[in-house]
Amino acid sequence: AGGAARPCHNSPRRLAHLARLQRSGARPT
Repeated sequence: AGGAARPCHNSPRRLAHLARLQRSGARPT
């Protein structure tokens, strides 16, 4: 969980990107 390691960089765009990656089947890193 790269995003969880840096909560100060939890922008909505990054969160949406991570969600899309997970949906695509990519690594959530």
